[in-house]
Amino acid sequence: HYARLAFDALCILHGAGHSAWIGDIQWCLSQCGIDLPRFPVLISVDDVHALIKKVTAACHEDLQRQVDNSDRLYLLHGRLEPLENGRPKARVLHFRHYLSVKRADHRKSMTRLLLSDHHLAVEQLRRAARYVPSLPRDCRLCRFCQKAVETPEHAVLAHQQDM
Repeated sequence: HYARLAFDALCILHGAGHSAWIGDIQWCLSQCGIDLPRFPVLISVDDVHALIKKVTAACHEDLQRQVDNSDRLYLLHGRLEPLENGRPKARVLHFRHYLSVKRADHRKSMTRLLLSDHHLAVEQLRRAARYVPSLPRDCRLCRFCQKAVETPEHAVLAHQQDM
C-alpha cells in the first residue's frame, strides 16, 4: 500500500507542475507516440500490462521504420519471415534462420552481408577516407568486371566462379 500511496502522491505533485520522474517517463512515452493523460493514473496491474504492450509495439514499429528508412539495410526492406503456422509475416525482432548456421564464420559473414558490414565497393566507397572522397553509388564498380555496382547480390550471383 505504501508504494501505491507514494506513486499517487508523485502523480499529484507532477499534476501540480512539480518536477518528478513520472514526467520523465511521460515525456519518453510521448516520444514513442504513446500519450498518457497529464495526470497519469494507473489503477491496476492490467493497466500496467496494457502500457507495456503499447511500449513494446511502439518499439517494434520504430525499429521497423529505422530499418525501412536505411539505405544500407535495403536487403531487409519488406522482408517476410516464414512462420511455422501460416503465411510469412514481417517481423522486425525475430530469430532469423541464417543465425542457426553451424559454422560461426559463415554465420557472421551472412549477417555482415545482410547488414552491409562487408568489404564490397558499395559500402567501402560510401565513406570518405584519407585523400579519397566518397563516391556516388553508381560509381562504386565491381573490382572483377568493372561493369556493375559491386553489391552483395552482384558479387554472389554474377561472380560465383571468382569466389
